[in-house]
Amino acid sequence: MKCDDNEKCLKLLQLVLDGQASESDTKEFMAHLDKCMACYNEFNLNKSIKEAVIQKVNKPSMPTELVDQINSKIAEVA
Repeated sequence: MKCDDNEKCLKLLQLVLDGQASESDTKEFMAHLDKCMACYNEFNLNKSIKEAVIQKVNKPSMPTELVDQINSKIAEVA
């Protein structure tokens, strides 16, 4: 199953996911997803990937104090 206007849809998909599509383009694309299973699947896959990447990038780091405490304990044992 493939979209009849795949190239245009892929461009719109990226613009919508990046928040760069106009309001009318977003509405048009979202309405298209209701009719096109190929684009619907592609959109959901790309959305999931983008969300996973954002979650990994924004993952909070360990506090410096905790790292120092762990390193001190390791040094005591070693």
